[in-house]
Amino acid sequence: MAVVVSFNGGYKTLDTINALLEQVGHIHVVDNASDPESASILERVAERPGVDITRLSENRGVGFALNIGVGIARECGYSWLLTMDQDSIADPGMVQAFVTAVDANPSMHCLASLYSVKDSGSDEAVRKVGYAITSGNLVRMDVYDKVGLYDESLFVDGVDFDFSLRVRSSGMRIYQVTAARMQHALGDRVCNVPVLGRFHTYHTPVRRYYMYRNHLYLLERYALRFPGFAVRSTVAHVVYLFTTLLLGEQRLRSLRYICRGVVHYIRDISGPFTQDRVCGDISG
Repeated sequence: MAVVVSFNGGYKTLDTINALLEQVGHIHVVDNASDPESASILERVAERPGVDITRLSENRGVGFALNIGVGIARECGYSWLLTMDQDSIADPGMVQAFVTAVDANPSMHCLASLYSVKDSGSDEAVRKVGYAITSGNLVRMDVYDKVGLYDESLFVDGVDFDFSLRVRSSGMRIYQVTAARMQHALGDRVCNVPVLGRFHTYHTPVRRYYMYRNHLYLLERYALRFPGFAVRSTVAHVVYLFTTLLLGEQRLRSLRYICRGVVHYIRDISGPFTQDRVCGDISG
């Protein structure tokens, strides 16, 4: 079974579903209160056999939506759950590549797809990785019994890191199957940063809020157990701050929201960002 989390995805969600139709037995879309245009597209999708939709009355975040998928997979008796974002397109044969890998090594519990162009030249069929992004992650259902569900308090960013690090903390490993490929969007769009030789991703100021707030929560939870992760993630966020101020389209607003994220972490505020939480914070 596959669970697809959608929020104002429009036809992107439709493309994601179409790519999975012939690869999995059941697709369940959890829609986080999308706008009318996206909702009307999902209405047509719901008419297809093998596709069901849960429509939420408000945006409850990625973790909440994924946990609905876990619950449905349990009720239906599925052994594996594939989690997908609305902006990820599975290549033909992605799921079959997962099946082939599991048949060769039935002890695997958590598998990641390959989506980075930089990694496309690897000659390893299966390799251990530190984490799996939420999209294109195939998880055996008994993993959730051991490590728990997705953390709904993070709302968006860091849900995948948190889950992956809990998987590793339990003694299990995460494997990337290089033949299981998909096309995945990082941010609203990307641009190359010549000096740094890497990509800068464009995100809204609110998304920056989640990125930096949740980064601090993850450091609090895992810095001692996974110091390598803590260092790499911190360096990345410092670089992202620099590129956001250098290349961002809403630079000062993004900086204010990043500061709010830090303040809310200090105040132990989690969950969705709401304007009423801004009162008393840095003025917007």
